[in-house]
Amino acid sequence: MTATVLDRHIAARDGLKLYIRDSAPDAGGTPVVCLPGLTRNHRDFAEFADRLAPARRVVSIDMRGRGFSGHDPDWTHYTVPQEIDDILAVLSALQIGRAVFLGTSRGGIQTMVLAATQKDLVAGAILNDIGPALDMRGLKRIGGYVTAKTVFSSWEEAISALKQSDASQIANLDDAGWEAYARRLFVESEEGKIANEYDPGLGRAFARDMENAGAADLWPLFDALGTSPLLILRGENSDLFAPETAEEMARRHPDAELVTVKDRGHVPFLDEPECIASIDRFLARIP
Repeated sequence: MTATVLDRHIAARDGLKLYIRDSAPDAGGTPVVCLPGLTRNHRDFAEFADRLAPARRVVSIDMRGRGFSGHDPDWTHYTVPQEIDDILAVLSALQIGRAVFLGTSRGGIQTMVLAATQKDLVAGAILNDIGPALDMRGLKRIGGYVTAKTVFSSWEEAISALKQSDASQIANLDDAGWEAYARRLFVESEEGKIANEYDPGLGRAFARDMENAGAADLWPLFDALGTSPLLILRGENSDLFAPETAEEMARRHPDAELVTVKDRGHVPFLDEPECIASIDRFLARIP
């Protein structure tokens, strides 16, 4: 049975249009809300959502300035608090009062903030290669590409560059996998140029935030998850999410499962066998 997939645009409170991919909107039970990483978008969750449909509703949100969402004319608005406000506006419009949140990287930080500020909203959390302590190696690597506008003349060139930049993170990915990865990150213009799909202002915002990144203490946000079921996914080769951080998270949370994803770095794609098995186990507990 093929599930219904709706492409929606929902206005944020300031009027900016946010893109939503709403898969199986009529499915019963607790929906899953997917929050992407810093520069990523709904395409990271399309295969995941299609696999769960039609039994489970999956809502994927493009944050402002990313994917199909509008770009903010003021780059200083690219902040986690603004993104939390946008998420709440989307959930209100969709009449979702409780959900499982799947947060990749920055989306996982947003998930923890939601748990701290909207406790009844979070039925469970899946944190994809993110925790309350961030490794500066990964932050510096991310800063190296998010602040630059990347343009390629062909998909072959884009894929080759991606293989080179992510060689230390990703292993055992075939040519089709690398192409699929590239097509989640980049888009092709009418002129045939291949470029990353986010507002360059996001790079300015990230550079601003990097000044205080080392001093941030996110453990109180993590602790706000309380006793809600938690699945922690960590890429084996991640340079942002240290194994010691993941182990401490699993130790201090009363209902957590920690899964290490082989041959992946920051971040796992969610289609790996260990991801699929652990997510299915996790969601079976939250009907």
